[in-house]
Amino acid sequence: MPGARGRRLPVVVRRIRRYDFSTHSDGQLRSTLQRLKGRHELAPEVFAVVDEAVRRRLGAWRLFDIGNDKGALRRYEDLAGQIIDTSPYRDRIEFYSVPDFLDGDAFDQTIAPMLRDMSLDSDERTIVKAVVYVAEKRRMGQDSDILLPAEFYEAVAAKDRDGLLSFLVSDEQLTVGLLLSEKVVVEMNAGEGKTIAASFSAVAQALSGRPVHVITANEYLAARDRDSLRSTNPWGYPSVLS
Repeated sequence: MPGARGRRLPVVVRRIRRYDFSTHSDGQLRSTLQRLKGRHELAPEVFAVVDEAVRRRLGAWRLFDIGNDKGALRRYEDLAGQIIDTSPYRDRIEFYSVPDFLDGDAFDQTIAPMLRDMSLDSDERTIVKAVVYVAEKRRMGQDSDILLPAEFYEAVAAKDRDGLLSFLVSDEQLTVGLLLSEKVVVEMNAGEGKTIAASFSAVAQALSGRPVHVITANEYLAARDRDSLRSTNPWGYPSVLS
């Protein structure tokens, strides 16, 4: 990548890396993108928010899916299953009559006795509660409606000592996203993360007010990486990429 562009893009990548959105909830990430609508498509802050969203959805969110290797964190899935099997919150009329029951204090209070009986520390309670919450929310709608607190991601990072549920976007993927935003055709080898790289440019272009279409031969990867962005979608619509 010779010339001025080759010197400039590494600088932009370093600026992206300086942002830290790890203490933001999913809802705050979405609000941040809403605030950034209309910004230039190469705004480092836009790429940084998408970076955090991708890390979460392709990392910690694997805890909620059957079949993924969760190592020691599988224990929390089993504990959450005990609560779901008992479903003490289903004895409350509010569960059926209040649309936001799962997002209120009543839900926390209902499962608190079971969490106490499990003798869990604070991080473990946060993880187990999130697994129960996501399982119940998924019965009612799409993952785009499920917004988790930053404490959940921090708890998973603390307990995932083997890094099985961590995901890092590479500098190369960020660079490709920047190049695509500049309308540069980029060739990547298999396994280098083309669909992830494209997601950065797609969101940035959409935020700048342009219609976006992503065409790919790999429907599975396209759907997977589209879903990874749903938590930050600034419009509240099921997906930025469709």
